[in-house]
Amino acid sequence: MAVAHFAYDVPIQNENTGIPATDGEVVAITSLLGGGGLFFVVAGIALRRWLLNRTNGS
Repeated sequence: MAVAHFAYDVPIQNENTGIPATDGEVVAITSLLGGGGLFFVVAGIALRRWLLNRTNGS
């Protein structure tokens, strides 16, 4: 959605007010969602590595 907003000038509206979201709001939400996703990826990789090392006895 952020690509459509920045590349093709598609307006994203604030659900509460109905006014178009600013570029800063779009960047903030995209960063928040991306950062949350990145956190879960890193946590999953760390957990998997820990479990594999534990079962192999290393």
